Amino acid sequence: MKHVYPFLAAILFIACNQPAKNDLDKTVVETLPKTAPLSPLQTAVQAAIIDIETKDITSAGNTISTINIDGMEIIKSSTKDYYMYELESQETNFKNYMDYLAKHSQNKNLTNPLQREESQRKHNAVIAYLKSKIKTAPIKPEIYKVVYYLKADTKNARYDQLKTTYLDTAYKKIVSDYSFLK
Repeated sequence: MKHVYPFLAAILFIACNQPAKNDLDKTVVETLPKTAPLSPLQTAVQAAIIDIETKDITSAGNTISTINIDGMEIIKSSTKDYYMYELESQETNFKNYMDYLAKHSQNKNLTNPLQREESQRKHNAVIAYLKSKIKTAPIKPEIYKVVYYLKADTKNARYDQLKTTYLDTAYKKIVSDYSFLK
């Protein structure tokens, strides 16, 4: 038995001094690809979008802890395209609103035929306004259509949504004037 101990000690010594064969030896380290720096246009548009979204979110009384704009795509567009987008959006939103009222409303004022008639009248006025704007709007690409993912965290909510915003050449948000509805 005495002769076995030196032999085992020699085997253990050799085994401990050899490099270990494990899965780490096969691991390939991959680095993230470098992202290209933003162009001056992308930088200006991204700053404008962050400012617009920050004002929009904070106007509801929320405090933003983080906000990011991801996957931003800037497309040169025309005013006519904007009005067509707005028309489609108004029609979809109004249909969704009326469907919601029909299915879920417990509030008698919202299901009141006179209230619905007033909503329908205003909707029709907006649609007529947008259709007239589409007829006269220039088709020359002179504004920006910006499609992006808004990712923001507040104390009350998390935003993670695809959005489209139209900006003029001064990077201000284009909004339609519906003040005639009052």
